[in-house]
This record gives sequence, C-alpha cells and structure tokens, in this order.
Amino acid sequence: MIEDKVKQLLAMVLDVPETELSNNSSMESVESWDSLSQMNFVICLEEEFEIVIPDSEIANMVSLQLVILLVKELLDVQKR
Repeated sequence: MIEDKVKQLLAMVLDVPETELSNNSSMESVESWDSLSQMNFVICLEEEFEIVIPDSEIANMVSLQLVILLVKELLDVQKR
C-alpha cells in the first residue's frame, strides 16, 4: 500500500518510530523533519516509486498526507 510505504520511508529518514507518525505529521510537528531530511525523503520516494518529484512540488510537501497525495498523483500520471 502506498500510504504505508511512504510512512515507512519518512520514519526511516527522520529516524523515528512509524507509530509516532500520522497523516497529520508535518514539518512543524516533527522536530527532525527539516530541509535536509526533506531532500533525503524526496530522494527515497523517487527511488522507491520510480517517479520524479518536480522541484516546484517539494515546497508543498509539508505533511505526510500531502506527500501521499502527491505520490499517488505522480504514479497516476505515470500510468497514462
């Protein structure tokens, strides 16, 4: 499931237990989620899902829920 994999990747990058993350987790609510971890997260997502996240979208990836929606959208576009 996409949601689970995205959450696993974020937990790994932020070095926090998955149980501490929810769809509402954000850069504001998770102390270790900073700009460097954001870039590492983007790289992990791109490798895992074989997608390219446009630079313009990276700034909008401010919560786990928004990241999940973006990944799903990029995967849908890729299938077309």
